Amino acid sequence: MKKTLMITDVTRMGHGNCCIAGVCPEEGNRLYRLSAPRYISQAEARNCKIRPGVVFVGTFNRDLAASEPHVEDCCWHIEENRGLGDLNVLRHYLENSCVSDLDSGLGVFEKGTNVSDYVGRGRSIVSVVPEYASLSVRSPFDCGDKETLKMDMMVDGRPFEFLMVNDFRFYNEDGSINMARVNLAQEFLRLWHQGEIDLIVRVGLTRPWKDKFWLQIDGLHFFKHGTGEYCDLFAAVYSDFQNVA
Repeated sequence: MKKTLMITDVTRMGHGNCCIAGVCPEEGNRLYRLSAPRYISQAEARNCKIRPGVVFVGTFNRDLAASEPHVEDCCWHIEENRGLGDLNVLRHYLENSCVSDLDSGLGVFEKGTNVSDYVGRGRSIVSVVPEYASLSVRSPFDCGDKETLKMDMMVDGRPFEFLMVNDFRFYNEDGSINMARVNLAQEFLRLWHQGEIDLIVRVGLTRPWKDKFWLQIDGLHFFKHGTGEYCDLFAAVYSDFQNVA
């Protein structure tokens, strides 16, 4: 049966892929992650302008054998890309999916949680409204590696430091960080600290790496305070793309 899916998260992965998730309004905004028969590549995400707010029509069926925390994994077949939808719908979903803390939301107290110690909460991505947040670019540890984009934030009085930002919109085609977009985001964060803009952060858990699930930042979303209008910080990203599907 055909369903509508509004994309909420486009997250950079390894091997040139993206982890793309969205909600189905016909099913009370149930979250799906497009994982099978394959992940969508970063090149496809660029060429097709896949971003939060884009609407797909197709078939999306949850993998009933998927294990915690990635229970949103689904088998997908996209029949139509309708382009950017109503961003107010996206805002309402982000607001309604907010959790007060990452323990109740994702079952974690720290950046990395041992797979053997993890107790699931029935989801792997949540929204939070932090009390504090900042972005920083970190130099590579090893020669030849690329710089990394990290976020510090405080949620419910608990600090989380050096979380990897894998929001796909911050990265160039070669995997380097787009500093113009980072600078814009930092300006928006400054306005947020002054109360002029609202912020919702999407936080997810990675696939197991070194026997741990790791917190990552899947998306930064800004809204004009008082009106709720979506501040499309990354609109310029899509003017870079040529081959629109």
